[in-house]
Amino acid sequence: MKLKIAICDDSAEELQKIHDHTKEYAQEHTLDVHITSYSHPDALLLAIDQNAFDLYILDIIMPMISGIEVGKHLRKQNPESQIIYVTSSSEYAVNAFAIGAAHYLIKPFSKASFAEAMDRAIKNIKRNERIEFSIR
Repeated sequence: MKLKIAICDDSAEELQKIHDHTKEYAQEHTLDVHITSYSHPDALLLAIDQNAFDLYILDIIMPMISGIEVGKHLRKQNPESQIIYVTSSSEYAVNAFAIGAAHYLIKPFSKASFAEAMDRAIKNIKRNERIEFSIR
């Protein structure tokens, strides 16, 4: 089974960077993943009503609804899913961890810090035994 990852960032450039980092991480760790990117939180919220993801990588400062509010909605839908916040501001860290974020990264982030965040989230997913995803 594939590990399902959703990425949401309103900046096309940042969205692509995060997608590339995620894909590279999966290849380096031989994870079978399906990555879906969203440029608006509303699109992500519509998608999760029909299909939950295992890992969410979210920006916080987005139009209409913040990544924190998206995270609260995700928690109601699937309390076991993992959330990594990737944002340009440190001021939301307390709120992010209050809803159980696996990690909080400040943009721009290094490849090493992204890998650390992914390691933590993947470890939590494996611990929760929510899914059995294949390692190639």
